[in-house]
Amino acid sequence: MKLDQRLKFSGMKQVLSVVAFILFLWVVMVASCKKDKPLSSNNSPTAKAGFDQTITLPNDSTLLDGTGSSDADGKIIEWLWTIVSGPTSFTLVNEAVSKTAVKNLTAGVYKFQLKVTDDGGAVGRDTMQVSVIQPNRAPIAKAGADVSITLPSCSSLARVELDGSGSSDPDGSIIYYSWRKISGPTSFYLRNSTIVKTLVENLVSGAYGFELQTLDPQGLISKDTLLVNVMGATPVEYNLDVTYNSKFDFLDNYHDCYYYYYCYYYDLTRIDAQGSFGTIGQLNFNVYEAADTSSSSYATNAAMSFWNDKGNRAYGTSNINFKKLIQNGGGAFTGTFTVNGGSAQGCNQDVFVNLAPLEVTGAMDTTAHTIILNIKGKIYF
Repeated sequence: MKLDQRLKFSGMKQVLSVVAFILFLWVVMVASCKKDKPLSSNNSPTAKAGFDQTITLPNDSTLLDGTGSSDADGKIIEWLWTIVSGPTSFTLVNEAVSKTAVKNLTAGVYKFQLKVTDDGGAVGRDTMQVSVIQPNRAPIAKAGADVSITLPSCSSLARVELDGSGSSDPDGSIIYYSWRKISGPTSFYLRNSTIVKTLVENLVSGAYGFELQTLDPQGLISKDTLLVNVMGATPVEYNLDVTYNSKFDFLDNYHDCYYYYYCYYYDLTRIDAQGSFGTIGQLNFNVYEAADTSSSSYATNAAMSFWNDKGNRAYGTSNINFKKLIQNGGGAFTGTFTVNGGSAQGCNQDVFVNLAPLEVTGAMDTTAHTIILNIKGKIYF
């Protein structure tokens, strides 16, 4: 081989060596890249369980909405809703869909988790909260059962305990009680109207209605009523024919003076007598007549009453002008006593309505200050 041919062959060998070296480096680099980064990969999906919610009973259901979930390099193929914490009362209509209803919730805080799975088997999770609020409920007033009692006599007054201890508040406490009479006779006395148990006294025959009102700390109230039926004994009827022999007092220009008040002046006639009448026993009698102090005027206000030691009583007014009788020197007189109240009303409020006045005859001795009274007519005790 000639010299110039040998030189040309040697140069080609050097070029081929350089090319081979470059190819080797490229193969090494490609192999290294393939080792550091796979040809394909799957990213986890993003779960979105939705915003936290607050609902108020009686609304006890809501929607769980996971439709905001996504998968950047594929698609979500599975959904699963589960409860993380909260009350045990709830119903998931369908836990395997993106949006579902949850029902039968009670007061409390629920946490629900959404799990999503993509087509590559990767999963994502998210939680949301449902707060269920129980609004304040009114208290429940319980005034107690209706009561029926019978008076032992017309002069008796009934006494009953009002008991509201059965009252309650479903979500708190009762802070105030208030009792009041809403119907029935005017005779009654309520000892303390602002406690859970109290006494009502001085009840006469008739049907009483009482109302209990309760109040909770948030200002809600409730009311309940009960009936107290007081049954009276039968009024006892008497046909009086009783005579009293007694003294009388006449005070000219009598004055009543009380602390912190003005004095009052009037002419006063007083009669206090005792006698007996059949089964009534001792029947006391009283007249109290206040008359105008002017000697030329005989305007009077004469009150009379009967009573005995058993508590029986009757009272009313008289049409007899005792001042005029005294200033005219006494002597015989006639008149009436009209009964308009007494113990018999404990049996019958209307017992004295339309009752004929008692007939009165008598004689007055202004020197001896004595008086004879004969009283006849129908009366009730």
